[in-house]
Amino acid sequence: MVWGKGQARNWLTIAPLPAGSKTRERQKQMNSKLNNKDNNSTFRYLCRSKELPPSKSRQFFISNEKGTIIEIAVSNIAGIYCAISNRCQHQGGPLSEGILDNEKKIVTCPWHGWEYSVLTGKAPHEGGDSVNSYETKLVNGELHVNSIPTNIGKQVTELHLL
Repeated sequence: MVWGKGQARNWLTIAPLPAGSKTRERQKQMNSKLNNKDNNSTFRYLCRSKELPPSKSRQFFISNEKGTIIEIAVSNIAGIYCAISNRCQHQGGPLSEGILDNEKKIVTCPWHGWEYSVLTGKAPHEGGDSVNSYETKLVNGELHVNSIPTNIGKQVTELHLL
């Protein structure tokens, strides 16, 4: 399942419909795409690319193969779409609402200032925690995200021996 911030999206049994599209023809096209054996079934439709303007981030919810709901933040950095976990490792702040630095490709959590690369989910400084990152792709103007993370975020704990 996919929800955009503040609204539920319509779904077929197999795939979501783009925002505002409810025609049977569009349903057939989406089913045909998903039934194609070359299609990677781990990718989830999010929105039309024009619905996420440059220098902006947006929250989405997707489900993985196990049915677990994953909350992600998708950012548009000058036409490059990046997806990371939407929850900061510190106290769960919403990264989609954070400050986006297009030049450094960093998002700063709006709650306590923790920073993450929107490309990899990793902290930009040595020893920082990281969040999951996800592959994105554009297909005919539609933005899709892989439900399997490319980088698994984890809390980094350093052990100092005396």
